[in-house]
Amino acid sequence: MEEPSYRQTFSRDASAARYDEVVYAAGSSADLLWQVEYKILRALAADALRGKPAATYLDFACGTGRVLSSLEDLAAQAVGIDVSAAMLERARARCRKATLICADITRTNGSLEGQYDLITSFRFLTNAEPALRSAALRALHARLNDGGTLLINTHGNPWSYRLVLLPYHWLKDRFAGRPLFGYLSNRETRRLLQDAGFRVEAVIGMGFVPQKLLPVMGARLAGRIESSLADAPGVQRFGLNQLFVCRKA
Repeated sequence: MEEPSYRQTFSRDASAARYDEVVYAAGSSADLLWQVEYKILRALAADALRGKPAATYLDFACGTGRVLSSLEDLAAQAVGIDVSAAMLERARARCRKATLICADITRTNGSLEGQYDLITSFRFLTNAEPALRSAALRALHARLNDGGTLLINTHGNPWSYRLVLLPYHWLKDRFAGRPLFGYLSNRETRRLLQDAGFRVEAVIGMGFVPQKLLPVMGARLAGRIESSLADAPGVQRFGLNQLFVCRKA
């Protein structure tokens, strides 16, 4: 039997609510990391759009609008695209000016809804199945303007603290008859991006505090550790999240 696609993961209201209220609950490891990630992302996006008064911006797989709402003011036109109507309903309450589109751009007939100077995509690539990863990157390449910037992240670096859990997850998924889920190496990510026609200009790593340690060290200390280690030379390659700064090759 064919494995379900990542496209269906957030199709229900309950799964969309869980994403906001559990995964990104205040004080969660994802929320603490986002506070660090936001500052880096905001600076990169502002730099990418500097000197472009008519700048266009797309957040692909925008979900509940966390990233989109944080960057939409930097562009003259901002667009969020997602396949989940449930996620977009939450994004509408969060975003102020962005146009939200419910569509699967990996399955279109070739028509484009727009061209963009900046494209972001967060927490998508790691979770998507191989065929969907490739299709999505090709669709984003077609939408990125020449000279535009793609900011795309992975959140399952196997060389992060999750390395100790990799054998367990590998055996679990193997016995279940499915590929290893939740891990994506920088090497494989670079290959995927290159195959889709992108050139990686920089990689920024962050995410060093495991969620299970939060009750022990507390949110304040964890936040200081994340802020000090984010993008630190020699260390960033071990961050759970890896942010790739790309342009068309």
